[in-house]
Amino acid sequence: MSRYNSVLYNWTEVTNRLLHDKQLLAYFLRFSAGMYKHSFSDAALIFQQNPYATKVATLETWNRLGRMVNRGERSIAVFGEDCKCRHLFDITQTNGKRIPDLWRLDESLAADVTAVINEKYGAECKNIQETIAAVTVDNLKCRGTDMREITEQMQLSEEQTKAYQQSVVSAVRYMVSCRCELDGDMKISGGLNLNAVDLFRDTRDLIRFCDLVHRTAKDSLLEMEREVFQILNQRRERAHEIEPDRSVSDRNAVHGQPAGTGAPAPADRQMGQTVADVDENRASVRSGGAGHDSAVADHSAGDRPAGGEPLDGDGRTVPQGEPAPGDVSRSAEVGESPSADVGAYHHGGDRIPDAELTVEYLKDRYLRADFNRRLDSYETAGLVLTDSEDMTIDALTFFNRFHADRFSDAQAEEIRSILSAALRNRDMTREIPAEPEQPEPSLHRNTQNADPNQLVIYGFKEHDGVITADCSIGENMFETEVLRTNDHTPYISYKDRPIQLTSQQAYDLEQFELYRTPIT
Repeated sequence: MSRYNSVLYNWTEVTNRLLHDKQLLAYFLRFSAGMYKHSFSDAALIFQQNPYATKVATLETWNRLGRMVNRGERSIAVFGEDCKCRHLFDITQTNGKRIPDLWRLDESLAADVTAVINEKYGAECKNIQETIAAVTVDNLKCRGTDMREITEQMQLSEEQTKAYQQSVVSAVRYMVSCRCELDGDMKISGGLNLNAVDLFRDTRDLIRFCDLVHRTAKDSLLEMEREVFQILNQRRERAHEIEPDRSVSDRNAVHGQPAGTGAPAPADRQMGQTVADVDENRASVRSGGAGHDSAVADHSAGDRPAGGEPLDGDGRTVPQGEPAPGDVSRSAEVGESPSADVGAYHHGGDRIPDAELTVEYLKDRYLRADFNRRLDSYETAGLVLTDSEDMTIDALTFFNRFHADRFSDAQAEEIRSILSAALRNRDMTREIPAEPEQPEPSLHRNTQNADPNQLVIYGFKEHDGVITADCSIGENMFETEVLRTNDHTPYISYKDRPIQLTSQQAYDLEQFELYRTPIT
């Protein structure tokens, strides 16, 4: 079985398990609370292959963070682009530099978050549980169209629709609460209403439900995360105002590192954000809900001998010679604080040529920032680019309207210059035509599924053992046989050109083959 077919099999297995076991679904929601920056499909496939995963990332991301994947480790395969796999590894499969701790709530920080949310929404929340409820409801309002489309597709009655909505609200609050409990002593999560599961007819209903819950929980957690970071920044600035004449060594001690020694940070130091693409999923100190007797174990690991790096076709790391020990000195790459006496405009002491600035780099730098200190200009630019993604205004206008007044004229101008350079480089890159992919032996990928040649499949049929698909490409409607390559990759032939099915189309085909019911 090819690795991609293995992913399809795991996807079918985990969605069927979640559909028929409410307790397992509740346990999965607690697990995915730590994987909220991944998609639902990623979280489900990670759960199926390694339910004890805590922080996952690609091999390239781990290497960039100074960690090496151990020899012979098998990757966690998830859906990638163009019917290919993406390969992830848990932190327990790596060794190298220490990853800073994840953000967590304590009583004091929870009270401050509640105060900020009350001011933001004009609410009167009395505790963190009510705060989470307020944030959840607000973000669900933005998903009202998605909710309505799902309930209409399921053809639910008014009473059933109300029950479905109540389960969605409950599941989102549960996920957000579970994430806020991680690595802390606070008991936040309460009951969980999964009555909507009784309304599911097949795994498609489950997938729609979980995807809606996951995306809404992600929105809510990112909002709370931003407030947590702002509060931590303000606390640090107030502490600096109280002791303005503190020496450099004293300031380094506050950051948790003597200058240049590479000493580990104290245990209570919080990491501002999940590091780069690394997601988080540590078990809280209390046992997990959903009928399981024990919480998900914390499998975060200390340093181990370094191992191989490249992946073979099966997703395992290829043994290589022993690399040199990782540099464990303080580095902004893992969220460590730079020296307190860096350049005048707080660019972290590592000014980057404008030609090398990219939008992706700035976003990545912001996500890996140490939020126990003031953001430098590059990190601030990354924050602006991240927060302006869903806005109708451009990043520069967004910065000028919402952020510029918090900085000196000189630093504000520097941030504008960084944003302009990154956006200019992005626009230049878009104008460069992409190099065509080399065709693969099993299936020539010489047709890109993009407008106006996008393949749309409306449904599948079977007659005398032959499966056909009702398709359209542009304005051309047609019915054609579904074919497979030697490695069973599904595709259709259009004007003598093979066109591979997308991941979703391949999944719908698989469901049709399993249940022989129309997929529409």
